[in-house]
Amino acid sequence: MNPQIEPAYKRRRWTRRKMLAGLAAAAGAVYVDMRYIEPNWIGVGCHRVPILPSGASPIRILQISDLHASEEITLDFIEHAVELGIQQAPDVVCLTGDFITDRWDEWSAYSKIMSRLSRIAPTYGSMGNHDGGEWLVKHGGLARPTKVIEMLENANVHTLFNDQTIVSLPNKPAFELVGLGDIWSEDFKPGELLDKRNHALPRVLMSHNPDTKDLIETADWDLMLSGHTHGGQLTLPWGSTPFAPVRDKRYVRGLHRWQEHWIHVTKGIASIRNMRLNCFPEISMIELVATG
Repeated sequence: MNPQIEPAYKRRRWTRRKMLAGLAAAAGAVYVDMRYIEPNWIGVGCHRVPILPSGASPIRILQISDLHASEEITLDFIEHAVELGIQQAPDVVCLTGDFITDRWDEWSAYSKIMSRLSRIAPTYGSMGNHDGGEWLVKHGGLARPTKVIEMLENANVHTLFNDQTIVSLPNKPAFELVGLGDIWSEDFKPGELLDKRNHALPRVLMSHNPDTKDLIETADWDLMLSGHTHGGQLTLPWGSTPFAPVRDKRYVRGLHRWQEHWIHVTKGIASIRNMRLNCFPEISMIELVATG
């Protein structure tokens, strides 16, 4: 009788214990990624927006948003984002809100970091819902954004709080820059700002929450720079962003054409609870270019 020949290998059997161990390992890997890797890896998002007059030289706008200085988001991390932005050699810097999370007391050190931006390019800021106002009061924060505005002004950052200015650059076309208050803070008051326009100039808005687009749909503007969403922060594998704090989840990150306008929503620097999934933080470079 021929002896039975053993196979060269034996088929592995997935026991329930092995399956649970595999799932636990996968869950652990995902947690490490979204807690310790993605939140600390800042990228640079780049987009071109054709709104300048024909033949005009491009204008490079650095947009930084949602810095959220707090115990979780240190000034060292914020300075790293600022340094990365400086390396992009912008012509103009736009800071679109949420400089703090709720309460903050290291204002002088924060201002020193922000002044690095204003030393290399004209720098402008607008307010977010975490900087002060009705919404933040309900969450234990500041009643008004006075402290944040003072910190920015000390850094030579020009705050536009429902206000506008003309940005004039050497050998570049001028454009109108409008900074709007935050809608959650009940400070979004465009009033007559958007009715008064020098039609010879492109108009760029800074409005923290992209949902505000629906309130100014018929107004005359070319590009809106927003943040607030953190890019969705936790993006599911099929691309859904159910946790984005906006009504219209079509505009959670990136550059979009909407009606006769452009909207750019940056993914921002910080993240609530310092977690991100499939959504790395970013600074954004917006290059305004000539139409046609």
